[in-house]
Amino acid sequence: MLGALFGNITGGRLARLPFLGYWVLLAAAVVLVLLGIGAAIGVAEQMVGGDLHSAQVKLGETLGIPGLLLISVVFAVLLFAGANLKAKRIRDIGLPGWWTLLAILVVDLCVSLISQQAAQAFSSLVILALLLIPSNAFSGKSG
Repeated sequence: MLGALFGNITGGRLARLPFLGYWVLLAAAVVLVLLGIGAAIGVAEQMVGGDLHSAQVKLGETLGIPGLLLISVVFAVLLFAGANLKAKRIRDIGLPGWWTLLAILVVDLCVSLISQQAAQAFSSLVILALLLIPSNAFSGKSG
């Protein structure tokens, strides 16, 4: 499992069904991390009597710089795992993985300047395309 998320960065390939499975697994991990952060904020809010701003300040003081760095590292690791999955899937359809992913990210950034909803729609279309385009569709090979 970790090999699919973090291994074989430059040459790995991932078919449609394994991509879907790992993408769902990664999404579940992100949701769990966000729920953990939300639970910590909720507990801190109860400790300070229901004031959300005071809870955030208290949580920031309790966690400090090491806690914020840990959260940043966790999100960076999850972001890299998602990018690696997309690059492997892009390679599987017959395109250069990291270069195509970079082009997609640039287009996504430009679209996000227009509106957040358009950026979310574009990201959803990219995932849908990665799920629907068959292996070797752009390489001239079959199978």
